[in-house]
Amino acid sequence: MRGCRRRLTIGLSALVIISLFAGCAGAQWSDPTDVNRLVTEVKAPVFQPGESATISFLFTNPFEYDIVNATLVAEPYLLIESDGKGYWQGVVDPPILSNSTSESNRITIAQLLAGQNLTAAWTISSKPSTTHGGVFSQSVYYVRLSIEFSIAGDNASYASRGFFSDEQWQKLTHPSINDSMGGINGTYLTELGYDGIVPDTSFIIREGIPIWPPVLILAIAAVTCIIGIFYHLKRNPSENPRVFLFLVRVQTMLQGSISNIKKLLRRK
Repeated sequence: MRGCRRRLTIGLSALVIISLFAGCAGAQWSDPTDVNRLVTEVKAPVFQPGESATISFLFTNPFEYDIVNATLVAEPYLLIESDGKGYWQGVVDPPILSNSTSESNRITIAQLLAGQNLTAAWTISSKPSTTHGGVFSQSVYYVRLSIEFSIAGDNASYASRGFFSDEQWQKLTHPSINDSMGGINGTYLTELGYDGIVPDTSFIIREGIPIWPPVLILAIAAVTCIIGIFYHLKRNPSENPRVFLFLVRVQTMLQGSISNIKKLLRRK
């Protein structure tokens, strides 16, 4: 009798454990610790209008199963200017993203083994007329990401901030105690059809710094230094008479040149 009870207890315990694992099977792709490892080492370039650059991140499979038939999409969706104004409608010749194998902004991956990673990269193409920042201001383009794949017989889907409306984002980031999943409303996220949230990325397009300002600053500094040395030697000519005589000659030549220029201007 005791043996039967013991077997019955073990059997019920095993059933409970199996049920728990079955109930969690669909949720294991939503663990914030794993989701946060999907997209890392994001590279956000800074370049000038009319140029091209590369935007990339490290796509990692943090799960114990292989990822298959993955699709990664990157899409610019928002421009934030230096004054904090954000918009997309009205951007002139918006930059275009394409991958290395086609003109599409989609990257497809047949298989990514458990624990492995690869670099997902897109080329950003811009035109000289593309809306951009100035030398002392910048225009930041935000890029939204979406990731979909199959794993262990399930389908998993992730999206960044740019795929949610302001209302949806407000509800997602203010969960109740019961719905909180790493600070996100997990219940509402599931209702929207996603297993997790990945970060947006960005890039900056702005005019390059011209060469003449630093050159002018160096020239002014050099002239100031020479004038300082000259007046010091003028007060103390015995310290270095050769240098003093050289500077006197240069001063005489400059005065003569300035006098000739004034004469020419008077004749005109």
